[in-house]
Amino acid sequence: MRTRKLVKDENNKIHLVWFGSYGKNQNGTAKFAGTVDVSKPYGYEDNGKHENYSTLAEGIRDDLIQRLSLIKGELWYNIKLGIPLFNKIKKKGLIDSYIIKEVLSCPDVTNIVKFKSYVQNDRNYSCEILVNTTYGEIKFSI
Repeated sequence: MRTRKLVKDENNKIHLVWFGSYGKNQNGTAKFAGTVDVSKPYGYEDNGKHENYSTLAEGIRDDLIQRLSLIKGELWYNIKLGIPLFNKIKKKGLIDSYIIKEVLSCPDVTNIVKFKSYVQNDRNYSCEILVNTTYGEIKFSI
């Protein structure tokens, strides 16, 4: 599996990596994902390319987080992908079933080992998931 790389900034906010970077520093320079050698042109990796993609277990984790962050109908070229949008969470089990279905449809995911979800104030849904994959166990939360 190969997917766009996700990185967390100093405030724990998740960013999608494009062309090796995921935002700007205070001085206006680009924030680069992975190891950046400033002595090389444009901060390229040793292989001469920016680090744009994650693979193996990291790729599956990044793919799952991206799939579960997508609202159904939001992706113009495949409106069937994503989780339906709910104004209020009246039935946590319904949202759990959408999340579980999406996780199990991901390539290289073999099964869900642990799933725990929470709802706060009828609006804030979060969950912690542990899955088995072809590359071992992966734990993540949304």
